[in-house]
Formats: sequence, C-alpha cells, structure tokens
Amino acid sequence: MVEQELITTIKKIGVSSGEVQAFYASSDPLIFIEFYDEDTGVSFTLETVQLGRLCHIKETFVIGNINMDKIKSSAEAKEAVKLLIEQVEGMKSLLLVKAQQYAEEITKRAGIPVYAAEEIQGEPGLMTEHDQNMWHAGEVLRGIDDDY
Repeated sequence: MVEQELITTIKKIGVSSGEVQAFYASSDPLIFIEFYDEDTGVSFTLETVQLGRLCHIKETFVIGNINMDKIKSSAEAKEAVKLLIEQVEGMKSLLLVKAQQYAEEITKRAGIPVYAAEEIQGEPGLMTEHDQNMWHAGEVLRGIDDDY
C-alpha cells in the first residue's frame, strides 16, 4: 500500500505524472521500487528488497558463500553480482507486478497517470572492503561524518 504522505505530496505540489521503477542499488545488494516524477524531482521509495540472506553468526548478509560486507577483490565482487543477477531472475516477474500495482494504486488515489517500467533498471553493484573504507574516509574528509 502506498503511504498517504506520497499521495499528499503529489497533490500538494501538483505532480502531473510519474513512473514507478524497480532498480538495483549501485553499491548494495538491494532492489528499490520507487515512484519518480522527472518534472518536479519528487521521488519516493515504495519498497526495498534485500538480496541475499542474513547470516546471524557473521552478522552480515551473504549470498552463496560470499559475505557481502567483506568482499575483498573485484573478482569476488563480479562473482557476487553474477549470483545476484541469477537470484533476481527468479523474482523479476513478481517485482515488475508489484511496480505495476503501485502505479495503478497511485493513479487511482492521486488522479494522475503513473506508468510502471517494464524492466528492472540498472544492474547490481557491490563495493569491495577497500571501496567501503575509501568511501567512508571521503565522507569524513568532506565533513559528512555519520558517527554522531
């Protein structure tokens, strides 16, 4: 079900149309289903799908035998991406049906035409441990420290 907050925002700022897309996150094993309006820049995450499974012993997400938080090399990242793509192929039709259902609901409740993308956008991307460390260091150096 679409949150009332999105419907209110659409009506309040006069969004005239939009699109619901399912897309891969570029650096995490996630797929987002999101409403987006190109004209106003309004975007709203409707659902997040975590790929992989939680390994409570390692306290991390794993896919196959790959620990997603501790990818050491680009070769290991490529192997994980391959496994992610295989996993998503099994749920692709369900994700696209969900996107279509969200589009229909927003169209009905907000009174604007909303279309659903017919393919999952992008491709999965994962960061190696080095990438993660360098990203965080870059954020800290720019003054965007997430440790409060």
